[in-house]
Amino acid sequence: MVLGIIQAARLTPPSPFARAMLVGTSQAAIMAGIGLVTAAGGAAYVEEELRRLGPLSSSERKMLAVYGLIFTLWIFGPRWGITTSQAGTLGMLLLLLPGPRVLTWERALAAIRWNVIILFAVSLALANALDRSGAGRWLTDATLGLLHRPSPILLVLVLAPLVILIRVGFVNNLGMIAAALPLAFMLARGWGLNPVWVGMVIVLTAGPGFLLPTQTPTGMITLGTEYYAIGDYLRSGVLASLVLLLLTWLAALLYWPLLGYRP
Repeated sequence: MVLGIIQAARLTPPSPFARAMLVGTSQAAIMAGIGLVTAAGGAAYVEEELRRLGPLSSSERKMLAVYGLIFTLWIFGPRWGITTSQAGTLGMLLLLLPGPRVLTWERALAAIRWNVIILFAVSLALANALDRSGAGRWLTDATLGLLHRPSPILLVLVLAPLVILIRVGFVNNLGMIAAALPLAFMLARGWGLNPVWVGMVIVLTAGPGFLLPTQTPTGMITLGTEYYAIGDYLRSGVLASLVLLLLTWLAALLYWPLLGYRP
């Protein structure tokens, strides 16, 4: 939808507005899980596009049917031994096979952004290597182990930025949280602190990945449009990370205790 707005405005790289839209969309998705209200100020454009599209074509109905099948397999497939990757591959084959064919191989090949695919593959391979080799666990243990029986104030002041920096090496928040939480619980008991409170500090700072687009799938997708560079993302990400730090410190020291989650 954002690319549609950029194309309707006839913006080309390097457009500051296009960069702001794409970086903002990526980081807004991280922060709030919502996109932009693309119809605001552009209702006439949307209505004209809907009129131009007209009723659903035969290919569009086939596409909806294939998507419905994939969606069903995503939900119920694990019961039948079908993984998410297998469901996606099946859907792709159905779109290319004679009969239900919706896409040709030549058209699909030209439409794929291979830079995004390669970036995903490299990032996931790196994350897998860090996990299998134990390097990710070693990095987390060595970094968090630097704190020796800290006070709650010192802990949150030091731990939150440490987690944000370590998060740069993880392609998603689940990997970071899975590596950091068990160690955080163990250290919290040794420090005589509430493990839930320490875990909340970890989760809040490990979740977002504002510094580099390679930290989140949303960042890698928008980077693949080639409207902005990694440096553009980093400049906005530094400020977003500072705001995240401030909110984490305020929540951990002032707000969470009011809810009963004390260090």
